[in-house]
Amino acid sequence: SDYNFNSEKTVPDLWINNGYQMSDSGVRAMLRHKNGVSVLVSSPCRYLQVYKPSGESSFLCLEPQSHYVDAHNFGCESLSVLSPQESMQISMCIRIVT
Repeated sequence: SDYNFNSEKTVPDLWINNGYQMSDSGVRAMLRHKNGVSVLVSSPCRYLQVYKPSGESSFLCLEPQSHYVDAHNFGCESLSVLSPQESMQISMCIRIVT
């Protein structure tokens, strides 16, 4: 499928705006450009939102998230419910590899 990125592949020239559930160890994605530069994105979050406009594009958005898409309307299974004055912090690492 064009939307399955479990193995390395070229990003298709179509519109992508999908949420993915990752493994318990979180998100780890490597993007390799034809110029030899790679970008490694990692996060402990179990969900990843991917956005890319249709056609040839100069960008791709990888957005680790703490919950799945539209979780507010699906029983809050993956949501972290915070009390007033409570906060939450998530992390994302972006590394350039040459």
